[in-house]
Order: sequence, then structure tokens, then C-alpha cells
Amino acid sequence: MFGGLNALSEPLKSERLVYEEELLKKVIRMELKMEQMEREMLQTQDKMTNTLQNLTSEIENKTAELKLVEERVSVPMVAFSAHTLADYSLDTNQILIFQHTYLNEGNAYDNVIGLFTAPVVGLYMFSVHSCNYSARAFYFYIVVDNNIIARSTKYNTGSHDCASVVTLTKLEIYQRVWVKCASGSSSNQIYDSTHFQSTFSGALLHG
Repeated sequence: MFGGLNALSEPLKSERLVYEEELLKKVIRMELKMEQMEREMLQTQDKMTNTLQNLTSEIENKTAELKLVEERVSVPMVAFSAHTLADYSLDTNQILIFQHTYLNEGNAYDNVIGLFTAPVVGLYMFSVHSCNYSARAFYFYIVVDNNIIARSTKYNTGSHDCASVVTLTKLEIYQRVWVKCASGSSSNQIYDSTHFQSTFSGALLHG
């Protein structure tokens, strides 16, 4: 009897071993598949992270570009170039009024009173070119709210002559700039003709 039971148990053990072996193989396959899926998920995550970083960097660059464009748009164009004096015989400290303008972007230069008024805070450049009679000296200043920021002197005994001065200055909004005579005379000091023309110019370089 026991011999018969032993004979039956052998096939059962064999079938169990086969079943367990197949189950183990299945578990191993599932683990391998899980590992593959995990690797693929990590790769996908890395790709998404890189894509997000690239998008973030691109957005930051576009934002910086947009900010620059907004700054440029918000800063007005300010520039003027004026000529032809209202008076050629000047008193000491008299303002030189340049009556006509080649250019007056922003309308910051007043050709009636000879004053430039800064419409925005920024770095400005100003230049004055003046021509005087032979053997008659002319001295002038560029002034910001009564503070001298540049000066020029010209004297030539042989012929009519011209002098130029260029200066840079930072201005606050509504500060005023003008040119004034440093030494007056009862005679005409400024010489004006086709080839000798006095001018006053300025421009906003950076706002």
C-alpha cells in the first residue's frame, strides 16, 4: 500500500516542481519587465525634465527680450538741433536763444526762450558750435540749472573763427539746460553766414 502511495507522490512532486519553476520564471519575467518599465519611466522623466528646463530657459530669455523691448518703447526719442541766434551782441550771463530748429524730437527745446527741459531722467549729450568775428573774443558756458558743465573760449585776430564743445551729463526730469554768454560786449560777437553758423544740439543717449 505504501509502495502505491509513493508511486503516486512522485508524479505529483514532479508536477509541483514544474509548476513552481514556471511560476518562478513568470515572476522573473515580471520583475524584468518591471525593471524595464522603470528604466523607461526614468528616461521619460529625464526627457520631460530636460524639456521643461529648456522651455523655462526659453521663457526666461523671451521675458528678458520683452523687457528690453518695453524699456525701449517706454523711453521717448529726445533730440534737437537749433541754429540762428536771436541776438548777436550779448550781455554777460545772457542766454543764447537759437531761434530755428533742424530737429526737435520730443519738443524738449524751447526756441523762444532758448531752454532745453529734460522730459525723462537719463544720460544726455549736448554740443555747442559758435562762430565769432575776427579779433573779437567770445566766451560761453553750457549750463544745467545755473551750474556750468562745459565752457569754451575763442579768439582769432586773423579771421572769423568757430569753436565747439561737447559734453555729457545726467539729468533728472525737468532739469533745464541752456547756453549763456560769459563775457558781454556792445559789439556783435557772433558771426553768422552760409559757412559760419552757430548751433546748439542735444540728445538723450540712455534713459
